[in-house]
Amino acid sequence: MNYDKKILDIIKNEVATYYHIPIEYLNRRITRDERKKNVTNARQMAIYLSIELTSIDRVIIANSFGIYDTDTTSARAFIIYLSADFSEYFSNHDKNLEIETNRIKSICEKKIKQLKK
Repeated sequence: MNYDKKILDIIKNEVATYYHIPIEYLNRRITRDERKKNVTNARQMAIYLSIELTSIDRVIIANSFGIYDTDTTSARAFIIYLSADFSEYFSNHDKNLEIETNRIKSICEKKIKQLKK
């Protein structure tokens, strides 16, 4: 397993644990029936943290979440939009989301740091 995949797995595992959802919801495209608020929030959180905590190409990040597109520009644009939207959203609206994000981010950072040793 390569290093980038291990980092993404750490992030996905911590987010899935925090939101009490099966990790499979983060590894593949979800169905319409699975689009519950906590699942959607968890996916957005995991994608955002994957961007924040890594230098992995955004198309690779998108693909790891089951976001495939024959036009990689579309996948990249989606991830850029999501990242900007998430940052703006909690800076303007939801202090609790920012606290949650920082809590999960801190846990992920510690585990990633351990991985580097």
